[in-house]
Amino acid sequence: MNTPKIDPELLAKLKDLGIDPTSDQPKWVDLPATEVKDLPSIQQHRATLEQLRDALRKQLEGDLEQLDALRLERERLKNGGGT
Repeated sequence: MNTPKIDPELLAKLKDLGIDPTSDQPKWVDLPATEVKDLPSIQQHRATLEQLRDALRKQLEGDLEQLDALRLERERLKNGGGT
């Protein structure tokens, strides 16, 4: 049987996963469990959500300041426009 050549980088990654395709009996090995929170996609989602949270907080603060300013303006108008 003619075994195709495997890219050394791919071979190293396979061996890290516990697979040695160059052996006569390739098999899986037990690997430690991966925490879901450590997955790169979860970390990216978390970072995106944190950025969204910060943007929403900043927007809310600005909206509250504008609301206060409008309330003051309304009170001035109700009282004849004076201070």
